[in-house]
Amino acid sequence: MKSFTWTIKMKKQVKQALPLLCGGAFLAGMYGLFGNDPELLHAEEAVDMMESRYKGEVTAFQALEDTYTMQLTAADGTYQIDLHPVTGEVLSFDPVSEQGLEQQEEEESEKLEPADVEAIVSETAAGAVITEMELKEGEQNVYDVVFSQDGATGRLEIDAYSGDIELFTLEETAPVDPIDRDKAAALAVKAFEGEVDDIDLEEKNGRLVYEIEVENEAADREADVIIDAYSGEVLEIVHD
Repeated sequence: MKSFTWTIKMKKQVKQALPLLCGGAFLAGMYGLFGNDPELLHAEEAVDMMESRYKGEVTAFQALEDTYTMQLTAADGTYQIDLHPVTGEVLSFDPVSEQGLEQQEEEESEKLEPADVEAIVSETAAGAVITEMELKEGEQNVYDVVFSQDGATGRLEIDAYSGDIELFTLEETAPVDPIDRDKAAALAVKAFEGEVDDIDLEEKNGRLVYEIEVENEAADREADVIIDAYSGEVLEIVHD
């Protein structure tokens, strides 16, 4: 079987190499295979046609007995193209890169149903109650699931074909009501020994806090204790 192999790395090199490879012995061999056919596609013309049609770059070219075979790399993968050297008809177009093969396998596999997704959520977060579920299709096909579990809010991103967990978050939600003043006062005197003179509930920097004035007469000291109104965390002690 007669064949000619041509490998290229850059489009610029293709243009420079084509005149040399398409002249002399190359054309003599091709005309020997197909006859003196004036319609025989020039190799450069075949490459330009495939690159324009499939928005990619030809990185390898081979002339066989009855086909032009080339490898083309596009945004979504690398493909092998078999082209009729006279008519320009694409005889085959097959993915050869791992990315292209993965995409083809995904298209051929079955998409998960919502019931399948619910089962995955149940296995991943026991006792979770799904509040939202959305199928997002694009470069990555995933189910975006929001759920509640033991007073916390969680989110899962699940591959719509394989069922793999792409994202899992779980965040504690703040209590609906702030702690009462007595508890806040107790926390303040624990942080700074003394007696509570005044206590105010106010918002600082978008956060609801108790600002508590504590006086220690024995030590002749005073301080303002700032406490998170929901968690009871002591945020700051300002000494006067």
